[in-house]
Amino acid sequence: MTKSSFRQADLQRILKAAKAAGSTVQIDLRSLIVTVLPIAAPEIGWSRLATQVPDGKEDWSDVEEFDLSPTRSAEPEKGPSGYPIIDDKSHPLRRWYDRLGFDARTMGREDMNRLQKEAEDRWAASIPGTPLQKREVTALQQLAAHGPNVKVHWRDVKNCGPDTEDRLKARGFVETLPNEKFPDRIGFYMLTEAGYEAWKSKQ
Repeated sequence: MTKSSFRQADLQRILKAAKAAGSTVQIDLRSLIVTVLPIAAPEIGWSRLATQVPDGKEDWSDVEEFDLSPTRSAEPEKGPSGYPIIDDKSHPLRRWYDRLGFDARTMGREDMNRLQKEAEDRWAASIPGTPLQKREVTALQQLAAHGPNVKVHWRDVKNCGPDTEDRLKARGFVETLPNEKFPDRIGFYMLTEAGYEAWKSKQ
């Protein structure tokens, strides 16, 4: 597999599989080596870390910030709730801790959940009022073809990755509905009236 074929969708599948398995992954974007780590802390939120590209684009190519190259050190010491203690400030997990304000030496699972929820809320609050990104416009176009308040299977909406989906939800333009057989998974999108009006205003 060449670097150019290691697409965003490939990385998203890897991240989702790791989260489902209760593990984390380290990905070297240069060598395309994926290392699975048996760290039972899936709520750390690799998906959000990985999709916050500085220029706002969902593009994984040559992004140094997200070079998750495996370290060569022994397994790190763990804090009271089992979170790895990382002293290396350049390590992606330590950068994530610092971004949240989390201290693995003194804080536990409840602190992690609270800090991550606060970070997600801040991120969602920052989205309304910002210009629509290209993928958001593409998703709105596809959903607008069905009209507002109509369930559309997620497979019928192309190029709507987790970041695009979260942005549209934060704007109040899209709602997600569960899969009928697997309620913990997203099965459908539904364009809201606000989303439909936003789409019409772009025409």
